[in-house]
Amino acid sequence: MFTYRIFRPLFYLAFFLGLTPVASFGQEVSPPVPPATSKPGSATKVIRPQLVLVTRLEEARQLCWNGDYRRAATLYTEIIASGRDVAAAYAGLAHAYLKMRKVDDAYKAASKAVELDPSLAAAHAALGDVYFRQGKLYEAEQEYLTPLRAKNEDAQAYLGLSRIYYTTFNENRAKIVLDRAHTLDPKDPDISSDWVQTRPAAEQIRALEAFIAAGGHGEHVGRAGARQWLAVLKDQALHPDRTCQMVNKLQSAQINLEPLFNMSRGASASDRIYPGVGVDARLNGFAARLVVETSSDRIILNQKTAEKAGAQQVVRTEIEGVGDENPPEGYTAYVESIKFGEIEFKGCYVTVIEDASPRNFLGDHEGAVGAGIFANYLVDLDLRHSKLRLTGLPPYPDGTPETVAEKGGATEPCQFHDRYIAPEMVDWTALYRSNQLLLLPVYANGATAKLFGVSLGSGISLISLEAAHEVSTVTSDQFTHVRGLNGEVKNGHKSGPLKLQFAGLEFHADALPVADMSIYDENSFEVAGLLGFPVLKYFNIQIDYRDGLIYLDHGEKRK
Repeated sequence: MFTYRIFRPLFYLAFFLGLTPVASFGQEVSPPVPPATSKPGSATKVIRPQLVLVTRLEEARQLCWNGDYRRAATLYTEIIASGRDVAAAYAGLAHAYLKMRKVDDAYKAASKAVELDPSLAAAHAALGDVYFRQGKLYEAEQEYLTPLRAKNEDAQAYLGLSRIYYTTFNENRAKIVLDRAHTLDPKDPDISSDWVQTRPAAEQIRALEAFIAAGGHGEHVGRAGARQWLAVLKDQALHPDRTCQMVNKLQSAQINLEPLFNMSRGASASDRIYPGVGVDARLNGFAARLVVETSSDRIILNQKTAEKAGAQQVVRTEIEGVGDENPPEGYTAYVESIKFGEIEFKGCYVTVIEDASPRNFLGDHEGAVGAGIFANYLVDLDLRHSKLRLTGLPPYPDGTPETVAEKGGATEPCQFHDRYIAPEMVDWTALYRSNQLLLLPVYANGATAKLFGVSLGSGISLISLEAAHEVSTVTSDQFTHVRGLNGEVKNGHKSGPLKLQFAGLEFHADALPVADMSIYDENSFEVAGLLGFPVLKYFNIQIDYRDGLIYLDHGEKRK
């Protein structure tokens, strides 16, 4: 499994750390040729190194590689005005605009590139990138395939396909096309940062060290983030047992789900009941109740809980979250033993939130656990009976191991599998993934399907501002409050009535809070909302984390 996507921003639960094994993004110099050997006293011909000429298009591309997107966009615009390489410049401009989160401008530029030169592979790759950001995965795939079907290989098109295949849980296909992208353009930081993280930990360490030495700037992360991930990898290299593996692999298990309460001082009676469920855990023997989240496979703790559990700090961590106040501070830590009932994990890294903004959920609760940590089982969250049940996954038809590939710093590349839908699961719904979110197609008020996060740990359900404007009305509301790790979102808004259709079911909401969801689509695609506990509490939730499948059951005959 692609490790960088597993550790990506813990916007909500952990941190993002990307890798780029590129020594330099500036103008390259051809290697000097050593003087020819000659007899003493003879004349020696001096061969001087020659500068490699860089075209304006290459210069603009290097500016993008260096993260200077505004200057790159300016240079691409100048190239367009010059009348030379116009289609290629529009394709590059679309890429720069995407980095600047100007999706509409990127679409116009990419469409113009395709219009001017339908045979240009870079134009179709750029339009595919725009469609991918918009969550239009089918349209994106068709654009990426257009030049490839014409035998016009393009590294960016292969990269785009790899991200689509990863998003749809087709990891083997993703690895194949990503390898081809790297073969065609190994210096592209977007490609190399994805590719190197499918490699053994030793290669990742070397790539990170080179990345930091070269100045440390790429699409995903700067030197600070690289140092964080490097510290974790080196810690793992020193302690090979720190893989967060289950030590007692049971055939099945059952864990109680507990209602959560807000016990903070001053909380009103209505505020004391937190909309969510938790599980009792023992962290190095210390008892804690953790909020259950469905999207991730990570564990997050507040500082008090981490200290009582004796969590050992490994490295400071950059953390972001929803809200308008200052981002919280925190660190990655190591916990020797984590138990959930009969199940025990050994050697786990956790994220500790040290100083979060006021009124975030970690002030009221000890931490959270992503149910994806049980990905080697079929996870059944039976909310009606307050049970978390774990049973065996259907075997792969080719007889390969059923377990999910080991994550994060394996000494050898892990196995990659494509999504397998067992005969007994044909009526389950396929999920998508982006960063740490599991996403479900949702039809809101009959509009085109959009991707909503499945987030049991969220105390509210949300719709993004863009999606709300498209399918409903948006009004300001002083009583609508959205809180995240960064505190409270100011200037609350809500939607009008919504009919949400998903997984063969239907849910009616008088209104949903409206929030800026852009934090979730960084370097990925747009997330249109979250289905939180207020919606999911009506269903039993079964999730196959290995193959990205979900089944929601509300106890009545399904339509």
